[in-house]
Amino acid sequence: MSRLSRLVRAAKPHWKATQARQAAIGLVALVEGLNTLSAVDPATYPVAAQRAAVRRALIALDHDDAE
Repeated sequence: MSRLSRLVRAAKPHWKATQARQAAIGLVALVEGLNTLSAVDPATYPVAAQRAAVRRALIALDHDDAE
């Protein structure tokens, strides 16, 4: 988690450490959840859908300066 938090901090240097950590936790939860769901239901969660979900989360993170 600390590595991802550092990467978020590098991308968002004006964010506090707690904000970067929360964003990192959200990204990890998304990826871990997609991983689990795709193992159980690959038809609903194909690789393309997983990539799109992660891409949307990263775009949202890039535009999230309200926090």
